[in-house]
Amino acid sequence: MLRLPYAFAGLLAVALPTASFAAAAPQSFKGEYTVSFLGLSVARATFSSRYDGDNYAINGTVSAAGLAKLFDDTKGTVSSKGTISGKQMRPAAFRADYTSGKKASVV
Repeated sequence: MLRLPYAFAGLLAVALPTASFAAAAPQSFKGEYTVSFLGLSVARATFSSRYDGDNYAINGTVSAAGLAKLFDDTKGTVSSKGTISGKQMRPAAFRADYTSGKKASVV
């Protein structure tokens, strides 16, 4: 299975819509993703994001699914908040908590 910090970063990037609407009214998005290998579900992720003016907040969860849980029972949460400047997001805070087997980590 992918190393979890890379998986978090990849899923977070997928969950981020284009930042060009920074001056628009507050918006929120929710997404659910399933990662499959050979037709079998191996991971699930959910993300919610909120954009209000130049500010954003994103929260998500990631977990192993299906047969993958037998080999690597990984689960975690991720959050980021900050500002949008032009077409760039500038995080003021980022946190990823996850457990893989019996080992817990925080980024």
